[in-house]
Amino acid sequence: MNKKITKTLLLFCLILFTIVFFSKQVSAEETINYDTGLQKVRDYTKTKNFQEAETLLKGMLSRYPDNSELLEMLGRILFWEKKYDESLTVYKRLLEVRPSQKAEEDMNRVISAKELQIAQELQDRGNIKEAEERLKLLYNSGRDRYSAGYQLGILYIRQRDYDEALKIFSELRTYYPEDSGFEELYLESLILTGNISMAKEGLNSLPEDRRAKLHDRRDDLFYRVRRNYMMIGTTWGDYDQGMKDERQHDVKWRQRIAEKTFVFSFSNIERFGITDSQAGLEIYSKLGEKTKRWGYLSFTASPGADFLPRWTAEAAAYQGYRNLDLSLGYAHMEFNSSSVDRLMPGIIVYLPYRLALNETLFINLRRGTTTLLSKIHYEPNHKFNCYYSYSSGSSAEEIGSLQDIEKISTYSHGAEFEYRFVEQFSIGAGLKFSRRENSYTQNDITFFAKYWW
Repeated sequence: MNKKITKTLLLFCLILFTIVFFSKQVSAEETINYDTGLQKVRDYTKTKNFQEAETLLKGMLSRYPDNSELLEMLGRILFWEKKYDESLTVYKRLLEVRPSQKAEEDMNRVISAKELQIAQELQDRGNIKEAEERLKLLYNSGRDRYSAGYQLGILYIRQRDYDEALKIFSELRTYYPEDSGFEELYLESLILTGNISMAKEGLNSLPEDRRAKLHDRRDDLFYRVRRNYMMIGTTWGDYDQGMKDERQHDVKWRQRIAEKTFVFSFSNIERFGITDSQAGLEIYSKLGEKTKRWGYLSFTASPGADFLPRWTAEAAAYQGYRNLDLSLGYAHMEFNSSSVDRLMPGIIVYLPYRLALNETLFINLRRGTTTLLSKIHYEPNHKFNCYYSYSSGSSAEEIGSLQDIEKISTYSHGAEFEYRFVEQFSIGAGLKFSRRENSYTQNDITFFAKYWW
């Protein structure tokens, strides 16, 4: 009996030992597999191989479904992959398993990122107003002022709502003074709104080292705040039919006063062997860049003129709608023996690749003549701009004498460029060919130089 009990005890001990031994071995293997898996995830993350990291973490979570470390890593990986819905699901599970302030902050970051993604998708589909409302809500909530504010400000710039962009970037540079990018966007918004004096002050008030770095990175800001200039130019015109050549010499002074732009000009023109002089003044409303609503008044005087109008008065107004401007202008010209009234409706379309198409119809009300002027303008950067123009109609697009509005079939080609090789100086040249049916052909060449301040 004792032997039987002894054998039973020995068998029980052997079974117990076997169970303990193999359970420890399995536990050790699991530990090794877990640690190895985590290391692989970290390696994938370092090389930005997020898809492999995601796949491995999901496999590990099938074995350890409530492991907070794995859930946290997967939520972060999915966030980096911009799989925000999946990331939110993982973070919700993590908060059930192990609630923490950090997990809540991470989940809020995912929620904000998803809102930004939705706002961008709305913009891509053309739902600008809804995108704006979402961004404003996120920005004003304070959950993500940085990203939401940046996107909102850029949206305003694209929509040419420069005053709103200025407001946003002014706040962001206060919230994040260490971020030079918001300082740059604030200065650019000042330029876009036409607050040139404040933009100049902002640039000049920067510490020397910071201003130098900004100049290296965004030298266009330093060019664009120089809006005043003095220009001298000369034009030579060559006529056929044995007509005497034309000469024109111009001086222009553009000066901003109280954020409005004034252009004073004087021209000396020799045409048909006769010389006339003309003084002019142009007054522009507050101008930024691609200003949505603006206008101008223009006046010239040529006392004692032989062929030029004795005086002229012109006005035009422009209204922007997204990527186009509509305009309407009117001009009156008083010659020695007659007068001219012109109506000038037009449209400017802003195209990709920094191109702009300008169409203007000149309607001479008294003579019943019309001319369409088409101009394609290209400005790839702040140093260079050029244009090509073509006009066709029953009178000339530029009125320099009464014969220019006579009902004669006319067409012209023109081209001009300007290059600003340093902040203070630019040079330019232009060519123009015009043909008046059964009358004459004219070829012009123009050279000019500007000093900017």
